[in-house]
Amino acid sequence: MAPSHLLNVPQDKVMRELSWGEGILAFNDGFWMDAALWIHDWAWRVVSVLFLATILLSVARISLLGFLVLRSRFHTPGSDPGFRPFVSVLIPAYNEDRVISRTLDALLRSDYSDYEVLVIDDGSQDSTREVVERYSAHSPRVRCLSKPNGGKFSALNLALEQARGDYVVTIDADTLVFPNTVTALIAPFSDPSVDAVCGNVKVGNARNLLTRFQSVEYITTQNFDRRAFEAINCISVVPGATGAWKKSAVLRIGGYCGETLTEDADLTLTLVEDGGKVVYAPEAVSSTEAPETLRDLYKQRFRWSFGIYQSLWKHRRSFFTGSLGWIALPNMLIFQLFWPLLSPIGDLVFLYALVTGNAQAIVVGYATFLLLDVAASVVAFSLDKEPYRAMWPILIQRFYYRQFMYIVTFRTVLAALAGRRHAWNKLNRRNSVNSPPPKSQLPGQLVYVDSPTS
Repeated sequence: MAPSHLLNVPQDKVMRELSWGEGILAFNDGFWMDAALWIHDWAWRVVSVLFLATILLSVARISLLGFLVLRSRFHTPGSDPGFRPFVSVLIPAYNEDRVISRTLDALLRSDYSDYEVLVIDDGSQDSTREVVERYSAHSPRVRCLSKPNGGKFSALNLALEQARGDYVVTIDADTLVFPNTVTALIAPFSDPSVDAVCGNVKVGNARNLLTRFQSVEYITTQNFDRRAFEAINCISVVPGATGAWKKSAVLRIGGYCGETLTEDADLTLTLVEDGGKVVYAPEAVSSTEAPETLRDLYKQRFRWSFGIYQSLWKHRRSFFTGSLGWIALPNMLIFQLFWPLLSPIGDLVFLYALVTGNAQAIVVGYATFLLLDVAASVVAFSLDKEPYRAMWPILIQRFYYRQFMYIVTFRTVLAALAGRRHAWNKLNRRNSVNSPPPKSQLPGQLVYVDSPTS
C-alpha cells in the first residue's frame, strides 16, 4: 500500500514535484555531501600513509644508528695517549669579554704539555682584546691576534696561518674544556690516516627546562649520531665548539669558507669529500653554554638550520657517492628538512585518531616509535656515562620542544626559498657554564649541576 493511502493524503501532497531550482539545490547538496565524504576518506588515507611512513622511517633510522653505534663500539680504532705533538688551540672571539677568562683558565689547566693558545679578536667592540692581552702578558702560551670584523671563518683562517702546530684544536669562546680534553682530541692522530677528530660537546648550564631539553638532545642525537657515523666515515660536522684538525689537511682543501653560516659543517663535508677521515673522541669532553631563552634558542637553531641547507646545496654533487652521499647527506636532508616538516602531520593524525576512536594502528605505531626513541636514549646515556635520572625530559621534549624545532625548520625553509642572506646572529653570553670538575671526576657528572660555580 502506498504511503499516501496509509496517511489518507493525496500522493502529490506527500511527494510533490520539485521545481527546477529546488531540484538543482537538492542535486548539489547530495553532490557536495558525497564529495566531502570522498575527500575526507582520501585525505585520511593520505595523512595516515604519511604518518606511518614517517614512523617507519624514524624506526629504520634509529635501528640503523643503533647497529652502527654497536659496530663502532666493538671496532673502535686504537689511539695513543702518549702521542703529543705541538698543538695550536684556536679560539675565535667577538665581544666575548664576559666569558673568555674562564675559557682560558680552563685551557691553562690542561694536562697537555706542549701547546699554544691563539685567541683571534675579530674586531670586538668590548674589552675582549684587553682581557686576552692580560693573559698573554703572564703566560707565554697565550697569543692574541686582532683583525677587523670579518666573521668566524676569516678569524680561523688567520689563526691557521699563524699557528705553529701541525695539529689545531678549535673551541668556542664560551666553551670550557676538561683537563684531559686536548689530550683526548689529539690521541687519535697517532693513526696517520686520521684528519679530524670530533669532541664530545655537552651542555654546561642545564639548569632550567629549556637547557635540560638541549642537554638531552646533545647526548641522544648529536653525540649518538657521531658514534654511529664514525663507523662508516661519514661524520658530517666536527663541531667548532670542540674539534681537532690536521692542519695540512685543512690547508689542502682551502681552509674555512664563508659561503655558509655553518663553517664547521662545510669544512667537514669538504674534507670527507676529499677522502679525509673523521673520527669521534667521546673522552674529549667540553662544556658549552646553551641558549636559556626561546628567543636565543630560535636565533641559534635558525642559523644552524639555514647553514645546513646552504651546505647541502653546496655539496649536492656528492649525493649518492660513497658513505657521505648515500648516508650522511640523505640523513641531513631527510631528518633535518623533510622529517621536521612532516612530523606535525603525524602529531595531528595521532590526536585526530584519539578523538575519533580510530586509534589502534596509529597508537601502536606512535608507541613503537617512542619506545625505540627511549631505548636509543638509554644507550646514548649509557655510552656517555650519564645518570639515567637525567633522562626524564625526553617524553616531555617529544611533545613540546620538538614542536618548537618544527617551527624553526618551517621558517628556515621559507627564508631559504626567499633567497635572503642572513647574518650570524650572535647570542648574548650569560657566563653560566659550570666549571670543569677535577681530573678524577667522570665527565658526565658536570652537566646536571643546577647552578654554575665560579
